[in-house]
Amino acid sequence: MASEITVFVVVRASVPAARLPSVSSTFPSPFDDEEIMFEDWWRVSGTSNFPEELEPTLEAMAHETGSPVLVAIVGDHEYALVMGFSPQRGSFVAWLDTEAAMLDDHTLEDYDYEDGFKASYQWAKAAGMTPNREALEAALTRRSDNNADDLFRLYMAGLGVPGVPVGDLYGLLDTGGSMTGWSISIGF
Repeated sequence: MASEITVFVVVRASVPAARLPSVSSTFPSPFDDEEIMFEDWWRVSGTSNFPEELEPTLEAMAHETGSPVLVAIVGDHEYALVMGFSPQRGSFVAWLDTEAAMLDDHTLEDYDYEDGFKASYQWAKAAGMTPNREALEAALTRRSDNNADDLFRLYMAGLGVPGVPVGDLYGLLDTGGSMTGWSISIGF
């Protein structure tokens, strides 16, 4: 199992995610002081742990913010488990770099990439975003090359999170290369 965990929380809120009661009362670890703020109040915060029962926390966060929410649990910078919730669609799960996740003893026999893609796409639409089908598909099907943080960034660009800097997005899509441009304490 992963020795290093990074948890990214993506919300649309006027306050940092760590200050939302649904987050501060359930996440066991403190959040990093810095967070990334995007357009239309979308933000990403980072921490090193997550609640044992994540689905009820996601639901509470969505009801508190009035918007869909998602969490990415990145293991050893190699893969990510993405869990999301929208009041319109309920919860979903998607994996980034399933091969690396399986090498880390995660059993994914019931996981279907197509289901993850459809659920992610529907989550983005429920959030009022315009998903980029090509970027979303690439994020869900490619190897992370030990940089699942960049793969998660590609995933967020694929969802259409407004203001996500895409940098060399098409270089990542075409060659598997790594993007640069995010370098704050939460790992981007």
